[in-house]
Amino acid sequence: MLKGCGITDLDAAGFKEAVNAAKKSDVVILVIGGTSMSLSGQGWGELASEGGYPTCGEGYDRTELTPPGIQPELIKAIYKQVDPSS
Repeated sequence: MLKGCGITDLDAAGFKEAVNAAKKSDVVILVIGGTSMSLSGQGWGELASEGGYPTCGEGYDRTELTPPGIQPELIKAIYKQVDPSS
């Protein structure tokens, strides 16, 4: 399992490794999305001091479906590796 980027990351440092793995794979399972304070606890205590914060859930409604951080760019980078003939 590779981590191309974190939930709210703005750093694409993990993209190269994720894209290379996608190139070598028959199937890619790309997990994206946000994090809820009530489900994962991000935004509380130590995680808040490390920059973790909720991106969805009660009190954190979203007005768009675009994932947070640099996730949309990771999706595009992985998608470019898809062979439409397969």
